[in-house]
Amino acid sequence: MTWPGAALRALTAARSMRCRACDRLASAATLQRRWTDPCTTPRLRSYSKVSVFDSNLKLEHRERVARLGRYDDRLQNEIAHRLVDRLLDCTRTFESVLVVGGAGLVVARKLVEEASGDRGGIRSVTYAESSPSLRAAFDAKAAFELASSGVAFDSVALSDPDESTLAEVLASGRTFDAAISCLGLHWVNDLPGCLASIRRCLKPDGLFLGGFLGGDTLQEMRIACSVAEMEREGGVSPRTSPLARVRDAGSLLS
Repeated sequence: MTWPGAALRALTAARSMRCRACDRLASAATLQRRWTDPCTTPRLRSYSKVSVFDSNLKLEHRERVARLGRYDDRLQNEIAHRLVDRLLDCTRTFESVLVVGGAGLVVARKLVEEASGDRGGIRSVTYAESSPSLRAAFDAKAAFELASSGVAFDSVALSDPDESTLAEVLASGRTFDAAISCLGLHWVNDLPGCLASIRRCLKPDGLFLGGFLGGDTLQEMRIACSVAEMEREGGVSPRTSPLARVRDAGSLLS
């Protein structure tokens, strides 16, 4: 029997698709056996932590920011203002505040302007940062600009460039009434571990406020890049950092 050309090509394509489907099923079965095999489980656990960001490169970027010396950024000021405003919504006072990475000096200024004294009860601000230049700039500017505020400022050097463990803060044994992170958490590889460390730094009934990029940030740009790359390259590759959704961010705190 002689098959027409179109029918023969369709039959060949169907057989090829069926073979590929069988290969995928076989690969999935093999992978399932590896997951359930106790002999291979320890080997898979070593790959549980995914490093999306280069922590050392991130540290170099923060060192460059410190050399530029620009701390009057409109976005940082707005987010810091909103975080401190939410702090003031609470009826209780927060005498000691831990600032984790991000725009530490901007947050310190907003705390002094809006939450120091009788209004917010802020007495001390501690800045935990892995960049030596940013810590030095924080100490110098806080001592020069904010000395008359009556608030005590100090900084803690973090040895982990990823700023996810806060080991030095935990080792000091100090606990804080509140912790604030302004535009720093979206570069952390181990975000659940970082939030757990922040929780351990807080006193019972402590408050954590964090602002980071997520949700629909740069959505139009991401869509435009995906459409252009699909038309020219025939596929899509990630062009921006992975962003957490709002509901996922809330579940990370539980």
